Amino acid sequence: MDREYSEELLLEMGTYILALGSVIAAIGQTKNLIYKDENGKILFAQGNVIEAVGNVIEAIGRTKLYEMEPFEPELATITGCWLQATGNTTNAVATQFEIEGEEQVGNQFNAVGSGVQALGATFEAAGLSARGTKRGRVESNGNVLIAIGSYLESSGHLSLLNDQKGVGNALLFTGSWVLAIGALLTVYGLQIKD
Repeated sequence: MDREYSEELLLEMGTYILALGSVIAAIGQTKNLIYKDENGKILFAQGNVIEAVGNVIEAIGRTKLYEMEPFEPELATITGCWLQATGNTTNAVATQFEIEGEEQVGNQFNAVGSGVQALGATFEAAGLSARGTKRGRVESNGNVLIAIGSYLESSGHLSLLNDQKGVGNALLFTGSWVLAIGALLTVYGLQIKD
C-alpha cells in the first residue's frame, strides 16, 4: 500500500469518527434538553469521547502527511486537531460531573472544554484554508461551523452558570447541531479531489 494513501486513509478515518461522535453528542444533547432524558448526558459524554478519538487519529494522519510533504500552515491544522481532542476530553469529564449531580462544576468545565474545542477548530480552519484548494476551503468551512457550534455551547454553559436556563439550553441545542453539521461538511470535503 502506498504510504501517502495509508496516511490519507488515517486522516479520513479520523474525520469520519469525529463526525460520528459529533452527531451522537448532538443527539444526546437533544434527548437531554428537549425530552428531559437523563440518558442524553451519557450519549453526549460518549459522543465527545468518540470525537476526541477522531481528532487524535486525524492529528496523527495530518502529522504523517506533513512529514512526507512539509507545508507550514499544516502545523496550525495539526495543533487544531490536538486542541479539539483536549476540548472533547474535557467535555466528556465535565459531563460526568453533571451526571453525578455536580452541575456547577460540570458547566464550568464544559464551558472551558467547548472553548478549547472552538479554538482548535479555528486553528484547523486557518490551516486548511491556506491550501487554496476547493477541498481545503470546504474542510475549512466545516471547521468554522465546528468553531461556531463550540463557541455557542461554551456560551450556553456560561449562561447556565448565570441562571439563564432558557438561553443556555437554546445555545447548547443550537451549538451541538451546528457543530455536527460542520463535522459532516468536513466529511464531504474529503470526497473532493483537487
